[in-house]
Amino acid sequence: MPSLTHGGGTDWIRQYQLVQGQLDDFRLDIVKLTSISIDELEQTQKKVAEFLGKDVAFRINIVNQLGSQEEKKQRVYRSLVSTP
Repeated sequence: MPSLTHGGGTDWIRQYQLVQGQLDDFRLDIVKLTSISIDELEQTQKKVAEFLGKDVAFRINIVNQLGSQEEKKQRVYRSLVSTP
């Protein structure tokens, strides 16, 4: 996966979580560290979308915090897909 940490062109990210809503649908929730230009946001979106492939839906959401207040440890990935 493209680097989403410092040095990977995304120094504006404080925290992130990749959420899988369906087998072919992902969203990246991001808490910003600093401001970001629309161009930087679009570049990040493009990098990850290219990595996932054209058959996968992908979007970025800028959020104030990740998860719920009750979670003690932040997970980088969360799946909402139920297993049979």
